[in-house]
Amino acid sequence: RAGPVVSKPDAPQSEIRGAHVGIPRVHPDYFRVVVINAVLGGLFSSRINLNLRERNAYTYGARSEFDWRRAAGPFVVSTAVASDVTAAATREILGEIDRMRSEPIAEDELTLATSFLSGVFPIRYETTAAVATALANLVVYGLDDSYFDTYRANIQSVTTTDVLEAAQRHLRPERLRVVVVGDPAQVAQPLGALDVGEVSIYDPEGSPLGA
Repeated sequence: RAGPVVSKPDAPQSEIRGAHVGIPRVHPDYFRVVVINAVLGGLFSSRINLNLRERNAYTYGARSEFDWRRAAGPFVVSTAVASDVTAAATREILGEIDRMRSEPIAEDELTLATSFLSGVFPIRYETTAAVATALANLVVYGLDDSYFDTYRANIQSVTTTDVLEAAQRHLRPERLRVVVVGDPAQVAQPLGALDVGEVSIYDPEGSPLGA
């Protein structure tokens, strides 16, 4: 799961990205995955943000997202942290992903996520440009004409069991590729000690620099 460290010598902080291939927009688990992401890293109150920002004070913000496309788009986790906590923050991110797959979320987490997603949905279409884009997406993604009428009901129908089962299918930590832009002198060895794969160092143009 570890991957390239892009060398930025003497950088005081690291940019962390973790990604793997997600699912297409028209996947049957779409609404379950939307809720998964809200709980994991899509909201300010999400697990990853509360862990890295509130509990550990590693960052001002951390998030995750599924990039929706006609074909399978990427699932991405992102944050920026001080160099000396790069490995620790990476470990916490991986731990939160594993936890989503191993135990059901709490009912209050589900309620918070589904209430937010349902409540904000109409606000997204307050402008004519937003409505036009939404209608275009119906065509681009091949969505049913009832999508907007049924969105909130579909979100509210997601259960904690749905979330756990879909997380086990679509959060794939063994496929997650972690990329760090930072000072290799400070981050490479601690990242290697996480025992999640070989750490390779590259210059900003992509040429290997060696371990």
